[in-house]
Amino acid sequence: MARRSRPQTSTWEEARGEFYQEHFPSSQAGLEADDGLSGGVSSSQAQLLNILPSRQLLHTVDGVTMSRGQMTRTLGKRRSTLTVRPSQLGQSQTDVDHPAVLPDQEIPDEQQIWDQIQAIKAMPIPMDKKRERKNKLLNSPTFRMQGMQRFHLTRQKFWSRFKDAMVDIFSFELWHDSLRLIEGNFGTGVLSYFHYIKKVMYMNLAMFAAMLLLVVLPNALLPPSHTEHCDDDDRPATITACCHEEYVANVTAMRWRGVAQAFMDFLQGQGYMELTPLFYGYYENEILVAPHTSIYYNLPLAYVLVTLVCLLLCLVYVVIHTAHGFQDAILSRGKFYQYCNVIFSAWDFCIDNVSSAEYKQKAVFNELKGYLETDQYEAERRNRSQMDTVQLYVVRTVTNIIVTVILIISGVIIYFVVQYSLVNVENADSGIELYIYQYLPPFTVSGLNIVVTMFMYHIVTLERYTPQVQVTLTLLRTVFLRVASIAVLMYSFFVKYKAQCEGRLDPDACYADGCQRNACWETVVGQMCWRLMLTDFAALAGLNIFVYFPLRIFIDHFPAAWLRTLFLQEFEIPRHVLDVVYNQALCWLGVFFSPLLPGVAALLCFLFFYLKRFTCIRVCTPPTLSLHSIRSSAFYMLVSLFSFFASLLIVVFSLAEIRPSRSCGPYRGLDTMWREIQKTVDELPAWLRNFFYYFGSAGFAVPLVIILLLAMYYYSAIAAANKHMIEVLKEQLVLEGHDKQFLLGKLNELNSLTRSRLGERRENVVGERMTEGVHFAEMGSRSSSDAQVVTHQGL
Repeated sequence: MARRSRPQTSTWEEARGEFYQEHFPSSQAGLEADDGLSGGVSSSQAQLLNILPSRQLLHTVDGVTMSRGQMTRTLGKRRSTLTVRPSQLGQSQTDVDHPAVLPDQEIPDEQQIWDQIQAIKAMPIPMDKKRERKNKLLNSPTFRMQGMQRFHLTRQKFWSRFKDAMVDIFSFELWHDSLRLIEGNFGTGVLSYFHYIKKVMYMNLAMFAAMLLLVVLPNALLPPSHTEHCDDDDRPATITACCHEEYVANVTAMRWRGVAQAFMDFLQGQGYMELTPLFYGYYENEILVAPHTSIYYNLPLAYVLVTLVCLLLCLVYVVIHTAHGFQDAILSRGKFYQYCNVIFSAWDFCIDNVSSAEYKQKAVFNELKGYLETDQYEAERRNRSQMDTVQLYVVRTVTNIIVTVILIISGVIIYFVVQYSLVNVENADSGIELYIYQYLPPFTVSGLNIVVTMFMYHIVTLERYTPQVQVTLTLLRTVFLRVASIAVLMYSFFVKYKAQCEGRLDPDACYADGCQRNACWETVVGQMCWRLMLTDFAALAGLNIFVYFPLRIFIDHFPAAWLRTLFLQEFEIPRHVLDVVYNQALCWLGVFFSPLLPGVAALLCFLFFYLKRFTCIRVCTPPTLSLHSIRSSAFYMLVSLFSFFASLLIVVFSLAEIRPSRSCGPYRGLDTMWREIQKTVDELPAWLRNFFYYFGSAGFAVPLVIILLLAMYYYSAIAAANKHMIEVLKEQLVLEGHDKQFLLGKLNELNSLTRSRLGERRENVVGERMTEGVHFAEMGSRSSSDAQVVTHQGL
């Protein structure tokens, strides 16, 4: 009996192991994780862990997860027929007589097979395993669907294949190889900056397409329904037409004055450039009509509405990306699992070559480096003494005072330079002197941006913040500098124009004395934005190509320590982000005064990418501040949102407060540009007009503000409650883990005690049987000896 029990026990153990491997294929994968969780457990404990209710919330069929709704389908609800795959026709007679599917076993239909195949595609397993499981499903017995069920399945398959085909067609990713190279060598923090450039470029392309289709092309292709001409006999009644003809004649006279002068006009946006679709003065103030039809197009109304709608869509785009970025940042903020996410989830299993694998390894290394630097800062902060904390706060206070003083001085310098330039531009003759005065404000702004930004980047290191906070603080300070410089520039111009030009304008004059160059002030504002964008890009390109790049070559050939310390450039993310933010702020500001400026901004973003890529790879060293890509992307968009509101404020002020020029543009002759919308609303029916006016009244604004405040309070309360619940659930998960370890330990002790008792009982039984055998042997020997004695006596 003892000899037979051992093979039966081992056979049962093997059968049980095969059962778990067949029905719970994740047991082997979960064994190591469970060992690490419980401090090393036995195989029986690992098997028990895999059959816990928490691991069986969803039914798994051969590793494919199915929902409960798919499990509840029964054979009685189907109108289908059994279909045998062609691969099954070659089965032997034994297979046919004894099918693999028992009569009482549920046979999946085509819908279930399709759902399982789609689930296999989303599983994080190697491609060979996916093909193996897919082929196994395709070769299994299946019920063939009929009627409307088959029609819905066919439609679902067609739509899925159509979407895959469209994804393959439009899946071209711009700068894919360059982005992968940057990620591998500089990390995801720098990569997020280049993704930011691409997002901004796409946004500008969308704005450019809208302005081109709805403003530029109608003005160029459709003739006006009525053209007003200047009448010298009745000049006050036709003053706008007379001023416009005079302005066009003056600009036309300066259209072509040689190649050199044409190039200078291109840089300044003057001369022949003023009457191109690039600037405001090109567009008419007439109602356009399609030829041979009665379709009218109100160009002045379309001009302002398309511009405002484009700005509104940009706001929505930036807000959505900012919200998604912060949402991802909050979800990825985990002290206990941030390293696990990088180590176990960061690898891309679609990598198929060595160079890509090396780039990905470097990217994972840089990500871990950023987390380690943050943890090192937190450890240092916890170990600070009280004296160190006081000294640090004193340093931060002094630093903020210095930064504030520098920002104020920069604003004052820009203001006086703009005033000096505007005064001398009116008195300067056409020539190099005029060009110097016109480009003096852009050069001043670009120079201050470069110098002050470098100073901000270095002074923030004295404040001893985390790398992410250093970048954030530097960006805030430098963005405030650049946005403030634009605001001061526009403020200086508007103050001078309203005081000297608009305030002294006679009813019968086209412009005031001394304001001839500002006869079309909207075009002048567009020219200022044009010059600022070109100047900033030219300064950055020249500085990186003709200064920093030769220095890098010299340092590589003469690697002295003091040369590397003084002249070797680091890829300072705040400074490079600021260049894109500044360019985009000028685009938003100038889109009303230069409708095609978004196309110029998109082109500059395209050139920015290659310029920054060259600077990043060939000129600079990797940044010492390792950043997290998710938080960086969200903050870049937040900074763009700040610059958007600053630019929008200037545009709205010019629409509502400054009188349009009499000489050019769609709004000449009106009191304000906003008057065009009011005039259109006044022409509507009374009920519709009252409806629009209600949106601008206090009766609508006050309840709206109250509702928004209540909604903000409600969602903040919900967020606080969810945050508290998350903390409670985390603590509960920890307790559940302790409970599981405790129960598994008790179960292990019970199993050990049971096995020991069974062993003792088995030994006792064996001992008893051995004792009985000895006793029977002694009795047999005694009986045989007695028989021999009896036989001997008989003889």
